[in-house]
Order: sequence, then structure tokens, then C-alpha cells
Amino acid sequence: MRIIYFLIIVTSYSYSQTKNKNKNLQSELTSILDLDQKYRKLILNENNFTKKEIDSLWDLQYKLDNQNIDKSIEIIKENGYLNAFNSKYKSPFMTVFMHTHKDKIEEVKKLIIDEKNKDNIDEASYGIIMWHLEGRKINKSSINFRKPNDTLNKQ
Repeated sequence: MRIIYFLIIVTSYSYSQTKNKNKNLQSELTSILDLDQKYRKLILNENNFTKKEIDSLWDLQYKLDNQNIDKSIEIIKENGYLNAFNSKYKSPFMTVFMHTHKDKIEEVKKLIIDEKNKDNIDEASYGIIMWHLEGRKINKSSINFRKPNDTLNKQ
């Protein structure tokens, strides 16, 4: 009988810990997403700032971006890349990694490649993140530019 009580207590405790961990994780992900846009929203929606004020806001956002990137890396290392395809969480990672600063690019690239190799990240998210990390370069030879006199424009 003691064994049954012990198993019930251990199971209840384990369930409680998992539930708390999930709540904390969701809270962290939500916070990261909010902080990612904290000063960006202000800068983009306000036209009355001086250049000095805008520069100060960008400095604050830069610091938040670094914190978000570090926290995102930590979460991914612990839980894998979370997105709508493999979890119930609304993931901020793709948005956050779009704002990766030069000093963290190689670390984030390695992490994203590792997650891709583990099949934890979908092709679209992987492609968009890597495109941003590699300087948003466009391969113009892969774009089909239509000439003004092509048959579609004649209709």
C-alpha cells in the first residue's frame, strides 16, 4: 500500500512540475515576443521624436534584442526549436532571429542548422532565418523578371 501512495505522490509531483514548466515556458516566449517589438512599435508609430531620441530608443531595443537572442538560444538548447508544427506554443524565434546582431550570427546559424538536422524546424522557418542571418541577399538569377512586352502584359 505504501508503494501505491508513493507512486501517486511522485506522479502528482511530476505532473505539477511539468505543468509549472509549461506555464513558465509560455510566459517566457510571450515576454520575448513582446520585448522584440517594444521600442520598434514606438519608433515606427511616433513621428515627433528627434533623431537623438530615436537613436536612444534603438540603443534600448538593441539591448533587448541581445537579451532575447540569448534567452531564445537557451530555450532551444533545452527544448528544441518550438513552432506551430511541433508544439502548442506561439514561438517568437523566427522573429527574434531576424534581429540577430553580427556578434551572434555564427552561434545562431550553428544552432539553427543543428535544429534543422534534428528535423525540429520546418523548411520555411529555416530558410527565412538563414536568409536574414546571411544578409538578406537576393539571387537575382533565380527571379523570373517579366519583360514589359511579354504575353501576360499584352492581355
